[in-house]
This record gives sequence, C-alpha cells and structure tokens, in this order.
Amino acid sequence: MSTASKVVISVVSASLAVVVLGLLLWGWIAGMHTDWWASAGQWTGGLGSIAAAGAAIWIAISGWSRSERQRKDDQERELAGRFGIWVRRSGGGDAEVLYVNAGPLPIYDVVAQPVVDGEPVDFRLDLASLGPTQEPTLLPDLTSVIPRFVSERLRVEFDGPGVDDGDLSAVDETLSGLLEHMSGRLAVINSASVRVTFRDANGLRWVREADGRLARLVSQES
Repeated sequence: MSTASKVVISVVSASLAVVVLGLLLWGWIAGMHTDWWASAGQWTGGLGSIAAAGAAIWIAISGWSRSERQRKDDQERELAGRFGIWVRRSGGGDAEVLYVNAGPLPIYDVVAQPVVDGEPVDFRLDLASLGPTQEPTLLPDLTSVIPRFVSERLRVEFDGPGVDDGDLSAVDETLSGLLEHMSGRLAVINSASVRVTFRDANGLRWVREADGRLARLVSQES
C-alpha cells in the first residue's frame, strides 16, 4: 500500500472517529432514548462502509494511474531501448566501437562522445542516422579515434612528452617500464566507453550514458 493511500485511510478513519464522538456527545447532551443510539450506530456503520468503498476506489484509481504511466513510459522507450553503442577490446588488444539497433526503424541525429577512464573527452562525432541491424556492427569512424584518446590518457598517466601507439620512446625502456605501459594501456582501453545522444523514429530525444543508462532528453541540449 502506498504512503498516499495510508494517509487517505488515516484521514477517513480519523474523520469517522470524530463523527462517532460527536454523535455520542450529542446523544448524551440531548438525553436521547436507546432507539436513537441504535439509529446512530446504523448511521455510523453506513458512513464507515461508504468511506471504505471510497478509499478502495481511490486506491484502485491510483494504481491504474501508476500502471498507465508505466505503460506509457515503456511505450516511449520501446525504440530507444533497442539501440546502443559500446566499446570492446578486439582480438589484437585494440578498442573497437560497435552499435546495435534491434528496432524496425533507423535512429537519427546520433552524436557520440568517447569516454576514457571515466572522463568524457573533448570530441563529438556526428554519425547522422544508423539503421536497423541483425547483429552488432562496427563503427569504423568512431573506432579510429579511440586510440588517440587512449594515448592522451597514457601521456597523462606517465607524465611524458608523448606516448603514441607503437611508439614507446617516451616510456622507460626497461622491462618494468614496458610492462607498466602495456598494463596501463590495457586498463585505459578497458575503461573506454561511449556516451551517445540520438532521436528515435517517434521524434523523442534520448541520451544513453557511458554506463548504459537510458534517459529522455527534455530539451535540445546534448
């Protein structure tokens, strides 16, 4: 039972208690005979039944409203919930970006922003529209930019002049330094993800955060 329902029932019960006490006080003051007390009891019972029925109807309407809101929310999310972009590590150890659109219609105005080590990078790629897919599909343009941001993050980690894929000149050329760089690079690649904003075929705008959470955008800001 919801908090609101409990409040309504409490208020109704308190009101009935006040009515009963008022009737008792009125009967005592007026000196009514016992028939009046029986009638008062019948009236009180009738009021209680009416109040209980009213509370039950209110609870039913409240539950229906919640179900209707949930149904509408699920309906709005139907297309958006079938779309997603994520990063995975390829067999060669590099990051690659994939997307899937399991819905029947394209997804529009797709703008992707890489997130590396939990921090969104200062870069956004307009992917225009992405059609339905039967299986996860590679996004070459977005895949090609991930190594740059991995390298930039490694440059910060190692505090060196520059660490690019295939170029370890900025890393200590000792075995421990090489292992540290490789381990750091793998950790950064594993942390890579994508934040994406888009519009579904119903014209609703959404954002799927880097951790996969889906939320409706109420404005045009992305």
